[in-house]
Amino acid sequence: MRFKENGPDIPDELLLAVDEGRAVFFCGAGVSRAKACLPDFFGLADQVLQSLGVAEDSPAAKILAEARDMEERTGVPGLISADRVFGLLECEFDQVNIHRAVAKALVPDKDPDLTAHKLLLDLAASQDGKTKLVTTNFDRLFDDCGRDLEAWLPPRLPDPARPGELDGIVYLHGRATESYDGSEGDGFVLSSAEFGRAYLAEGWATRFFKDVIDHYAVVFVGYTADDPPVQYLLEAMNKKNGQLGEVYAFQFGESDDAKARWQHKGVTAIPYSSEDGHDALWISLEAWADRARDPEAWQERTIELARRGPEALTPFEREQVTHLVSTKQGARRFFQSDPPPPATWLCVFDRSIRYSTPGAIRSGENKGKTVDPFGLYGLANDIVQPPIHPDDFPPKREIPETAWDAFSLNRRDRAELRGDHIAVLRGGASLKAGPLPDRIELLGLWLAKVSHQHAAVWWGARQGGLHDRIQQEIQWSLERGDAGCEPHILQAWHYLFEHWRAAGNDDHFDWCQFEHELKVFGWSKAAVRRFETISRPRMAAGHSYHRSAVPPKAEEETKLADIVRLEPKYIKDSLKIEIPNDLLADVVSASKRNLDIGIQIETERGHYGWLDIPPIIPSDDPDISEHDRSEGLSGRVLNYAANFERLIKLERERARQEAATWSTDNNIFARLRIWASRFEDVVPNSEFSGFTDKVSREAFWNVRHQRDLLLMLRERWATLPVTATRRIEERILEGRERWEGEAEQEFEARRAWAIAERLHWLHTNGCTLNLDYDSEIACLRVSAPDWAPEHGARAAESQESREGLVQTHTEFDGLLSV
Repeated sequence: MRFKENGPDIPDELLLAVDEGRAVFFCGAGVSRAKACLPDFFGLADQVLQSLGVAEDSPAAKILAEARDMEERTGVPGLISADRVFGLLECEFDQVNIHRAVAKALVPDKDPDLTAHKLLLDLAASQDGKTKLVTTNFDRLFDDCGRDLEAWLPPRLPDPARPGELDGIVYLHGRATESYDGSEGDGFVLSSAEFGRAYLAEGWATRFFKDVIDHYAVVFVGYTADDPPVQYLLEAMNKKNGQLGEVYAFQFGESDDAKARWQHKGVTAIPYSSEDGHDALWISLEAWADRARDPEAWQERTIELARRGPEALTPFEREQVTHLVSTKQGARRFFQSDPPPPATWLCVFDRSIRYSTPGAIRSGENKGKTVDPFGLYGLANDIVQPPIHPDDFPPKREIPETAWDAFSLNRRDRAELRGDHIAVLRGGASLKAGPLPDRIELLGLWLAKVSHQHAAVWWGARQGGLHDRIQQEIQWSLERGDAGCEPHILQAWHYLFEHWRAAGNDDHFDWCQFEHELKVFGWSKAAVRRFETISRPRMAAGHSYHRSAVPPKAEEETKLADIVRLEPKYIKDSLKIEIPNDLLADVVSASKRNLDIGIQIETERGHYGWLDIPPIIPSDDPDISEHDRSEGLSGRVLNYAANFERLIKLERERARQEAATWSTDNNIFARLRIWASRFEDVVPNSEFSGFTDKVSREAFWNVRHQRDLLLMLRERWATLPVTATRRIEERILEGRERWEGEAEQEFEARRAWAIAERLHWLHTNGCTLNLDYDSEIACLRVSAPDWAPEHGARAAESQESREGLVQTHTEFDGLLSV
């Protein structure tokens, strides 16, 4: 997480370790240089050599000059380490005098700037009041901050393995006297020999550091990767390939270079810019310390930030919100905030939305505008994907495996798992999903609070499901009405709930299992009930194509289609099954009940293409597409008709009873009623008019019904009583009703055309009409002068779609006159 836009990206694990009082700060020379302006290595060495009166041709002076020259030429510090220089000085001078000269060189100004030291003491202080800070500096600036903390000097060091003992400031390499006239205790760890004693011969520094990293997270501040303290500390661990665990180091420079410097030491580098006196680091540490001093105030400020919505924030600000919800405590504050942050945060929390493909908005005021979700919801530490190539089809973005996701278990979630979070094999608990991990459940409860918002249900439509507990919370929240939910939002959620309940079962697997059961046990009344259940149509709900890239804005007017896409689902396998004669009537009745459900969900969907059922009497045209005759509701209707026709031959009376259940106000059953009128066993001549008169005028004139109607009349006409055929002629001459908004003249012409078409087809297909055909046609042609007999010849042709191959012809002679 970044506290400032160009600041270092501090790992969440380190932030949380500090929150928990589980981090130890190791502070190097860079801390005292930053604000208090104590000398760096070269400045310190120059002052010491001058104080001791070292000759220019001495080995120590030569090595120091060479070290400075190499750093200037290569830009790489630490190629010759400081302990080598001071090791050479010990060959010429007494150690006491060297330490006195070092202490003298570290005397701070009269009123030094202790900002950096105070910040680090704030960060190192846990909520229980204990401070865990280690420094390899010799100055006393941490003591000068006036915190009255215990100071630990070698070889008397605290035991990190003992709870609570590591408290105060540990001067790992010694400390200058209060008057800066020398070193306290055993002196400074400064030369090669002294480092060898501390880390090898006596090993007390090694033991201390090993115990620290075994029990705490460690963060280095003010060091470079090749500083002698770091080098000895890490190499003393005898580290092989791999990481040391939770060990971090702030390192200035470009990201890749900074990480490479520490990687071979097993340390996670935190890169930052060194411009403006390392301001990027110290401004970030100041903000971090502010957070550490009052975590609740920082959380509240972050919640206020979140309430503005992710689109109004920069990537690093969004990252602060994601850090907050990565902990149980932060997720609880996020959920409990009033008012809660908007539902659009789901688009940040869900990495599949952040990395989704840019797309055009298909409705609303920004219709046609291309929008990239990554620009609105991306995080500062997200890996930026390359632009999508225009030739990519279908275009997509890869989601990095390391991309943060709020709904994925993190390390702390796993550590907090309880026994009831684990699924069990038996007992009542085995019948339902276990509880969610606490943090993720809190995010689910926040989702319920904002579920009335467009973005919430828009996001929900992109999920394969939600936990039962969260579904219940959403339903309770919406139905209480406290949030003023728009009706279509509540409707959309209910469609999703229904879809998720059904989608929990694998329809194809259920059907395969049913087929296997039939082979083993055969058909029975129970099998009929099972057949009805698993072949029942259902409404599937998914994400709307109207909004493929981003959710609608809060203030934007929406309709159901902008939020979810509804699509009826049918099991195609159910059309292939063989039904025994003795149970056919039961299966036909069950199929009819499922047809009613199919009609209901198709009507709810609001897409009226389902009314275009293909003719029940098939065409002999080889180009007719079989797809339309087997898919969706059409396949169900035609399969039902086939089984009904079979039932007529087996149980005529049961077939008549079944037909009596057909509604009279629905186009599907109007079609079936028209088609079934061809069977005298179902519709005797004496009942023909009464049966067909139940077909409404609208359905009678529906062009999609025309083929089945005309073919049925041709079959029955010769045997029907005159009263029945005259009634049919009356209905034909009556014509259709005028459509709303249709001009009078156009209506008369179209009506006359349609009447002439049907009369001509019946007249030329063996149906002896009771009326004067020529006279009626002449009258009709007054209103429809363009009508010709060849038009009527095609009246019973199927309106079904055709299929075939598209071929290329290069001969163009036939087009020259077009």
